[in-house]
Amino acid sequence: FAPGAAQPTAPRGYERAEFADNSPGSESTQTTDPTALTPAEIAAFRQGIQACWTTAGLSQEASVITVTVGFSLDRDAMLDRSSISLVSASEGSDAAVSMAFKAASRAIIRCGANGFDLPKDKYDQWREIELVFSPERMRNQ
Repeated sequence: FAPGAAQPTAPRGYERAEFADNSPGSESTQTTDPTALTPAEIAAFRQGIQACWTTAGLSQEASVITVTVGFSLDRDAMLDRSSISLVSASEGSDAAVSMAFKAASRAIIRCGANGFDLPKDKYDQWREIELVFSPERMRNQ
């Protein structure tokens, strides 16, 4: 998100999505910056991945683990599958964290199979993404 920009309310299962701000002068980017992603663009992206994410089949332990997953996209908004990584996870066994991470990774891969619908002129904002997948938050929506 651009510094100072309003943060959209996260849809089911998401606490936040962070998009890289690698544009020149990004440290002083304002909400009027035409290269900044709008709250609507961010929310649409998250909702798209939400539709591909399921916690069905996760163990009881894995079903309460929140994972943050990072990944990169190329200029055509195509997923670089090799870039998918676990950034962080709430407490749990290695097996449960792995299950939760794999469920989140599958959602990103499924939704990104044909690329993501992101504005090409804002590539510097979305080339690197971190998403937080929270099963508990999803159940409470």
